[in-house]
Amino acid sequence: HIPAADFHRRFCGVSRRELLITACHVLAGEYARELIGKSTKEIPCRVYESRNKDQLGANCFRLLQWNVLAQALMGDDIFQPLKERIPLFQRELLAYSPDVICLQEADLYTDFFKPFLSTNGYAGDFLPKTDSPCLKKPDNLGPCGCALFYKETAFRCVNKHEFTLLNEMNMKSNQVLLVAELEHVTTSTHITMAVTHLKAMPNKHETRLAQSKDLISKIKAIKCDDVIISGDFNYTPEESGYKYTCSQTVVPVKSVYGEVQEPKYTCQWVDTEGELHHVTVDYVWYAGDKLKVSGVYRTPENVQTMIYAPHYPSDHWPLVVDFTVY
Repeated sequence: HIPAADFHRRFCGVSRRELLITACHVLAGEYARELIGKSTKEIPCRVYESRNKDQLGANCFRLLQWNVLAQALMGDDIFQPLKERIPLFQRELLAYSPDVICLQEADLYTDFFKPFLSTNGYAGDFLPKTDSPCLKKPDNLGPCGCALFYKETAFRCVNKHEFTLLNEMNMKSNQVLLVAELEHVTTSTHITMAVTHLKAMPNKHETRLAQSKDLISKIKAIKCDDVIISGDFNYTPEESGYKYTCSQTVVPVKSVYGEVQEPKYTCQWVDTEGELHHVTVDYVWYAGDKLKVSGVYRTPENVQTMIYAPHYPSDHWPLVVDFTVY
């Protein structure tokens, strides 16, 4: 599957365990490819919404934003075991074939996402939470955090930055911001890609607002005109964090989906009394004269559609966006 020269470049000096993990993911990837197209009845239809009449070409790229639900934090009574989640992740990632992948709760970074995506031509980085709750769970697979991958044929990494976000007390929080300054190979345009995961819990809106302000100030300091900020922000469109991000002029970003209409929901969760909730908390923000949204995949609008079920590995829908670079 991998040319000899590429194999030597990628795997020279790696441990035997890492090599075996990579081999397993190459084989599992072939199984995932077989799943694509065979399970369409199980996955709700996602409509592609074109934003302009230009045909997608070499100056376009696709971004996928996804909270993948940490293995250590999921409820065993609802979600599949790891061995059944892996091919479902592979199926979703291969089906959309994104050039940039932004993930949250990626505690499977070392054992799955990194080896699987590297065999499919991606490079990337991972920034764990400063005090990951996953590490407090028995038999955990490592800390959760944010990951950012890019296709090496589409982008070249110029620089990267790692930040811990400040809360409303101006103290370091448990939430992080991972930033990569990428050069688009076809156009040579530099794009700042950022991925984050803000504080959860409904009553933490002041924390999320403070983290949103700190995030914007940190992006501003990098001094790049073309910016994409992707993540699970844990705020709804009615919340102060969302309204601040829309209205601030420090880095005047726009929501990709919000320019037309935010999804009816991007996440489902069940409270302690067993009640099902639907919320929109995932967003892709962008700014810059050289970026134009070419199209998006809409999330299913039927709130009766269950995200987490035997055929799906997370409690969030992925957001999929096509950008044209000018």
